[in-house]
Amino acid sequence: MDARDRLERAAAEVIVIMKGIPELADASVAVIGGLALWKYIRNGRTTQDVDFIINIDSAPQSVKSKLLALPDSPFVQQAQLFLYKDSQGHYIQIDITPAWQSPYLPAAAKKLRTIPAGSVPYISPIDLLIFKMNSCGLRAQVAKRSVDANDAEMLIAAMGTPLNLTAQQQELVEPRIADVVSFGSKTEEWWRQNLGLPAKGPSADDYWTWSEEYQNWYHLNDDGTYEWASQGDSSSAGPSQKPKKSSKSSGKGKRR
Repeated sequence: MDARDRLERAAAEVIVIMKGIPELADASVAVIGGLALWKYIRNGRTTQDVDFIINIDSAPQSVKSKLLALPDSPFVQQAQLFLYKDSQGHYIQIDITPAWQSPYLPAAAKKLRTIPAGSVPYISPIDLLIFKMNSCGLRAQVAKRSVDANDAEMLIAAMGTPLNLTAQQQELVEPRIADVVSFGSKTEEWWRQNLGLPAKGPSADDYWTWSEEYQNWYHLNDDGTYEWASQGDSSSAGPSQKPKKSSKSSGKGKRR
């Protein structure tokens, strides 16, 4: 049995155990994170833990407490790690995330009492993409932001694009595009095209014109005034009236 199958089997076993606890039986769960990514991208990034999302506001502590309190519990808390000893004697890290810490509870989440033994509900590829883009903008560590951005890029590549996102999903990813562009390898245009979002027109700040006369960059503001790149010395910055365009320049460009 390979590592991914071992983790999936552990996930199924943990679900059966949680299902047997009356206080948890009506809670909805799904597998998210690295194991879900591994399911959809077999030759991509691997993981060593199982991440559950659950719609219990007091999770993870309340859920962990119930699991640790079981007779002959196969769970153990070691410092910051919550471990499960599977049926083959392997210790596997289990992470439990309350739904309120995520963008939403994915549609794939199922009530524990309805999940057949041996079955594992996985977050869908599109929902996983939304979660990855969301976490990319929230993590404190730059390295983890880069991992999330790369994971999101791989998910896009594995799915048929452009995607057909719901209005809620579009609203969630729109402010996160800047994060995945900053910490990933793709452009904003690539993201918008593959997410099925409309192209974003340039703002007034995106395009500047070079003035040979004043040796400075300027652009026209929305109110009709001209803004100069250098404002430190008003005598050299440029006048308030329309400047002359450079004959050497194409006239438009991004100021660097």
